[in-house]
Amino acid sequence: AACANVGQKTGAQAAKGEKPVSQKVEIFNRKDLTGLKQIGGAATFAVSPAGTLVGTSVANTPNSFLATEGSYANFVLEYDFKHDAALNSGVQFRSRAEAAAKAPMPVERVKGYQCEIDASPRMWSAGLYEEGMRTLRQKYAETPASLPAAK
Repeated sequence: AACANVGQKTGAQAAKGEKPVSQKVEIFNRKDLTGLKQIGGAATFAVSPAGTLVGTSVANTPNSFLATEGSYANFVLEYDFKHDAALNSGVQFRSRAEAAAKAPMPVERVKGYQCEIDASPRMWSAGLYEEGMRTLRQKYAETPASLPAAK
């Protein structure tokens, strides 16, 4: 399940040094795609009978993104994933949709951070990628102590 633990702090609480109030917000209800929207691409998204979000890519089409309709400021994002080892994917956060600068990109383009999901031999899962800028910020493999966790 995907959820964000959103911490809200008022100015008065901050001045007093109080901790933010934490509220768990489910961003996926396990029934349908309510609260989510597709940006770009031709992938399909559905909910399985078991309540799992399933995305299916379409070859030779631009990237597809499934985004929340809401915005979140301070959060902890938790999710589980299972994917086809032949594909490279990821989970965007602190991202935004922008109009495409030029063809052949989709009408909207997502820019922002992405936690990589990549089980190829290069093992970039959990690496930090900057979607839209096309830049790999931190390879998981650059942190050798964490490699055993990826196996």
